[in-house]
Amino acid sequence: MVIPSVNVYKLLGSAVFFPFIYLFFALYKLKIISFLTISRFFSLFPGNLGIYIRKIWYTKTLNKCGRNLFVDFGAIIDNSDVVIGENVRLGQYNLISRVTIGNNVLLAANVSIISGRYQHNFNSFDIPIFRQVGNLDNVIIGNDVWIGNGSIVMSNVNDGCVIGAGTVVVKEVPPYSVAVGVPAKVIRSRNM
Repeated sequence: MVIPSVNVYKLLGSAVFFPFIYLFFALYKLKIISFLTISRFFSLFPGNLGIYIRKIWYTKTLNKCGRNLFVDFGAIIDNSDVVIGENVRLGQYNLISRVTIGNNVLLAANVSIISGRYQHNFNSFDIPIFRQVGNLDNVIIGNDVWIGNGSIVMSNVNDGCVIGAGTVVVKEVPPYSVAVGVPAKVIRSRNM
């Protein structure tokens, strides 16, 4: 017996999950449920089905989203102002805030890209810290970038960079650099 070569998840997605996803899309557009709430919910779907659901959700809701987006289990994009290029892979348990991501970018597991270094202030002693307003920046990740497992990115990472596992990026990383450490330190150029 010959089994047809049909992607079962796309077939299921088209028949069963498209209406489900579009229901959430409508609830989001009507401002009944927030973007972040739906993103968190969809992050919990396991396997290829979850990857497919997240791809549809983010393709339809992000400011801009290129082809071949892969969002693994537990990964959350927390705001719809995000711009994502072509061929981007977000690993397990990534947390993505305000960011513009270029083409051909690979983020390993547990990577956090947060909205800059100054999103929380604590300078005033008269105002509780949780009430102090910070500054949210749009972090830019260039083209052809690889960010290693467990890294935290708070500043721009230019084209062609490799960020080692566990690195904390607090200052802009020059193009084609390899950076590691806490805080990130450029250890060599990829151009050599």
